[in-house]
Amino acid sequence: MGKNQAYKAMQRSRFGSSSAAPDEVEDSMVSLPGLTNTDILFQALCRTLELWDQMQKGYKRTCLVWDHVRMQELC
Repeated sequence: MGKNQAYKAMQRSRFGSSSAAPDEVEDSMVSLPGLTNTDILFQALCRTLELWDQMQKGYKRTCLVWDHVRMQELC
């Protein structure tokens, strides 16, 4: 039995072994009061889209600056 399995077995013996316990959380899950996994995923998606928009705006600004520099070189 690995360390993690031994620890979980100790917790089950300490807190009871009912499998329907709502407080039991798997290792890969996040448990925050008042937030479901869907809420957390939605927030992460919104943040990713915000970062994408910021990156696109920065790229457009860079292109405008380079276009301006090229125009001045041609004149």
